[in-house]
Amino acid sequence: MNTNTYTEGLVSVIIPTYNRIKVLEKSVRSVMEQSYDNLEILIVDDRSTDNTRILVDELSKEDRRIRYILNDGDKGASGARNKGIFKAVGEYIAFEDSDDYYVPDKIEQQLELLKSNKNCGFCYSRFRKYIEDGRYYIVPGIGMTAESLAGNIIHQMMVDNVVGCPTLMVRHNIMDEIGGFDTHFRALEDYDFAIRLAKRSDAAFSDRELVYSPYTCKGVSTNPMNDLSARLMLMLKYKRLYIETGTLNHSMERVLTDAQDIGVLDQIVPILEKIIS
Repeated sequence: MNTNTYTEGLVSVIIPTYNRIKVLEKSVRSVMEQSYDNLEILIVDDRSTDNTRILVDELSKEDRRIRYILNDGDKGASGARNKGIFKAVGEYIAFEDSDDYYVPDKIEQQLELLKSNKNCGFCYSRFRKYIEDGRYYIVPGIGMTAESLAGNIIHQMMVDNVVGCPTLMVRHNIMDEIGGFDTHFRALEDYDFAIRLAKRSDAAFSDRELVYSPYTCKGVSTNPMNDLSARLMLMLKYKRLYIETGTLNHSMERVLTDAQDIGVLDQIVPILEKIIS
């Protein structure tokens, strides 16, 4: 899409969903109630079998900014996000998972940062990730300074992913340059996407928790074998970048430790040797 067709100042919020009717409304309302109101809310349904369509239709009667989109392409969160990106007309694109929710000024805060940092193609923030029994942790960890998480963050990204996808706001023209989410990944597709963003552009960072992520079981994203396979794919895809940033050994150690933990070390070692050879 030509950038001239984007609507200036409009933020397109993309929410992929699949059978999340019990939590979806709270997520959508956290966008509807943002202090910045020049939005379009794209709910991309990955062909749910519950009453997602009915719920979204009811919400759209309250708020005409809501658009229901049925994902008829690649399935999964990546395919649904890509469908939303294709349909989005905003100058900026933000993402929200269907079980997460924004703090009330999330979008306003990030727009201000991007407008005051013209060299930055995207903005992200800390977020609160809940685990069982009401406990939570902060990503990126509070031990990491805001200064280290802004600007050129590619070295940090090759160590580990510090960019939570639901915290992202990206200039649409940057999205056009790097492409959407890689649907070959069954896990860590958001990590791959964030690496490409960090390669292309400096980052603006908000040192606040702008997104809350409640504890839920998320299927493939909690499957350790999928995660391990995705890490191998990342090593293969970004081998040169791992070498250039001096993080290849760190990544190898992470893969080997994970493989040992789930009892597949003997199978993974030959694959890893081929990747690094």
